[in-house]
Amino acid sequence: MRIDGLLNDAKVAERVEPDLRRLRKAAEGIEAMFFRDLLQAMRRSVPESEGENSFGGQVYRDLFDQAVSEALGRSGSLGIAKVVYDSLAGSVAAQAKARALREAADDPAQGKS
Repeated sequence: MRIDGLLNDAKVAERVEPDLRRLRKAAEGIEAMFFRDLLQAMRRSVPESEGENSFGGQVYRDLFDQAVSEALGRSGSLGIAKVVYDSLAGSVAAQAKARALREAADDPAQGKS
């Protein structure tokens, strides 16, 4: 019985890990969106110099802001990603565990191993 429990725990961990990775990436994306909005607001507060309003200048500025925002989002410097992840990790793990246990109960071959 104890071995079955360990096997179930391993299957649950196998199921939970990808879900938690996706959650972390989404949380970092939320922090990156915040940084992007912050950069855009800061840019609006400064007068534009000549040439910045051209199409090429706008594209470059947008790409730069996106790259900086993504890097800052991954760094977790504000802690937004951590708060989002910590808030949702428990429920994501519980849902993944429930799914894994349902699948184990539905698989008749699992009970015979």
